Amino acid sequence: MTQITIRRLDPGVIDGLKKRAAEAGRSMEEEARRILSDAVFDQQIARQRAWLEDMKNCGVDTAAPAKAQAVKTAVCDASVLFKLLVVEEDSEDANRLLASSQLATSELAFAEIGNVLWSRIRDGRFDIDAGQVLMQKLHAFPLDVRSIRPFLARALSLAAVVNHPIYDCLYLALAEHLEIPLVTADRRFLAALHRAQWQAVEVMALAAAV
Repeated sequence: MTQITIRRLDPGVIDGLKKRAAEAGRSMEEEARRILSDAVFDQQIARQRAWLEDMKNCGVDTAAPAKAQAVKTAVCDASVLFKLLVVEEDSEDANRLLASSQLATSELAFAEIGNVLWSRIRDGRFDIDAGQVLMQKLHAFPLDVRSIRPFLARALSLAAVVNHPIYDCLYLALAEHLEIPLVTADRRFLAALHRAQWQAVEVMALAAAV
């Protein structure tokens, strides 16, 4: 993997990066990697939108085909499930997906979400009682929860192919095993799959699945 060194960063930037990493329960290196990946991915989307707008101005029909029917069964990862607990961008889409689909997930999602809840308790956005209520709510969702152990070997192979952490690839391995789509709201994961030209199992952004 290519490495870069960034010199002469403002101390305020370093402090802000430390805070963001702590809130997300990640290392500073991982948080910086995510920020850079998201920025590049967002720029690609902006360029695509600008191109479409230029085509429209030139009289080219860029209307998308009719949207496919919402998925009926899917694997969803922690990025989707967390939107069911806390109101944020795309939470409405997550709720529509839960209401209209049979969803499976990895037991890893509970640990990932628990870690985010812990970070928000630590920085004062939640208290422990609110965190416990949200965890109970997560347990109440009608989910087909699968153990990670049968999928660890396959997830490691996928992580090597996609060049992405094994955590997310556990959901990919589960979707592959069940032969159903994977739905995620993790833009960095989607970008990694796009770079790897992954096609073995359908992976959908949350907004496209409902």
